[in-house]
Amino acid sequence: MSEKLLILTPIRDAAENLDTYVALLERLTYPREHTSLALLEGDSRDGTWGALVAARDRLARGRRLPAGRAQFRGH
Repeated sequence: MSEKLLILTPIRDAAENLDTYVALLERLTYPREHTSLALLEGDSRDGTWGALVAARDRLARGRRLPAGRAQFRGH
């Protein structure tokens, strides 16, 4: 039996790098049923949240994937 794995990633102003990060996560060989991904976006000004929402289904296939937004600085 495989141990459970959580990959927690804080993301900010990463829209241009998100496709590459998603591609790397998709290449993981750890069993998807034992893998959870959690992505937390906050304070981005470059469309990162929209890119994350668009990539969510692609990443979630067979694994748990919560995504959330947080405001860390007052805007």
